[in-house]
Amino acid sequence: MSRDLNQFETLRKDELLPFNKLPIFMQEVMLIVGIQGIGKHALAKAIVESSTSKTLQCRTATHLPLPEEHSAERPRIDMVVFMIDSRSSASYIQVEQSLQYINRQYFLGKICFIATKVPTETQNLEVESITQLCDDHGSCLFWMDPTSGADRTVVAKKLLEMLNISAGLKPGITPLLTDCTHRLLNMQSF
Repeated sequence: MSRDLNQFETLRKDELLPFNKLPIFMQEVMLIVGIQGIGKHALAKAIVESSTSKTLQCRTATHLPLPEEHSAERPRIDMVVFMIDSRSSASYIQVEQSLQYINRQYFLGKICFIATKVPTETQNLEVESITQLCDDHGSCLFWMDPTSGADRTVVAKKLLEMLNISAGLKPGITPLLTDCTHRLLNMQSF
């Protein structure tokens, strides 16, 4: 019987799993993944400043998989945010490669993408390719100007709301429920 289960569920050692660790009571952990210089730390600071929670953690990484060292001390990650620099195709490629290390259970409302808003003349990536990546993974996309404090604050508040749901701090609401509701509303708008 266990052999049959192994055929369907193959887990890689370096794959990020949403339920491999027990949650810590009232703790929320968000991982922001993106290339250096994209504004991950400024966004993390805006998220922490917008939060009323004393146990919120925003962690940053340039890519996945996460290093094996200190993995025992690393808390359960409730939500993953991928940042794409629309001026850099290397940023897009790095996000695509990092997505390979995410367990499919994260794609049930525990992942979102943020793309940088830049003037069209400096944009290196097509908007369609970014939106297609989000559609392919069934995840939402936010556009943000990393130099604008107002943009960071608005996106931080939206991410906090999603994180509260992903961490299980909103009774009766799950990431899967919000994801299905979002998809239903999108289908009705056609």
